Amino acid sequence: MNKKYHIDYQNRNIEKNITGAGVILLEKYLGKNYVIIAKNNHTKKFDIPGGTIDIGYNAIQTARKELREETNGLFNINEYILNNFLCYNIAVNEKSLNNTNYYDVFANYIKGPNNELFLQYFNNNKKTIENNISKYKLSRHGFFEMNYLCRLSIDQFMNDNGLRTFGELSTIALLNNKEIPIILSKRDTKILKHFISDGVYNTLIHRNPIELNFTEYDTFTKNKYYEQTTCYYK
Repeated sequence: MNKKYHIDYQNRNIEKNITGAGVILLEKYLGKNYVIIAKNNHTKKFDIPGGTIDIGYNAIQTARKELREETNGLFNINEYILNNFLCYNIAVNEKSLNNTNYYDVFANYIKGPNNELFLQYFNNNKKTIENNISKYKLSRHGFFEMNYLCRLSIDQFMNDNGLRTFGELSTIALLNNKEIPIILSKRDTKILKHFISDGVYNTLIHRNPIELNFTEYDTFTKNKYYEQTTCYYK
């Protein structure tokens, strides 16, 4: 593990004013490197899974919760594995040197068994959760915040001057292998800028990817429920 990006998350909220956390999942798809993003139902913009740290949570717990909820349970990666992700942070809501909020980003390279199928599984889980949300006391806000998943290529981000953009970014993403125009949120444009310029991306592409396995559950009545969990490090 590259110690440069390792952060002891147990005391992160005390060491710095960490107010949010998210997860970059980088994958090789159709010969290019992509990050997984989701369309926000409220803003209509695209986000990297993540959000604000709630009372009682630390950064890594928040990252795991937000990733699971915003992908409709599709990516369920435990805290031990997340702690082996590369971690970096960006400044948000900068007011002064001593009064700046920070956002932790956990990033890793992933490999799934059939990565063409994850949008289908995302939509299936969405229906399953909708049918059982009251029974299992699930968070409607958390699980239904995102509309669908897309892939944004690193090449596309750089070709659209993402590294020089200081606000939202108009770019192109893949939805079911079809190119669609999107707007990447200001926060996540900054996250990807630092992901590339700080060397995190270059470090990850020289690592072996985490193996992910799809697991099919019948735990929600008769509805199918799919989940990608970490299998092992190669």
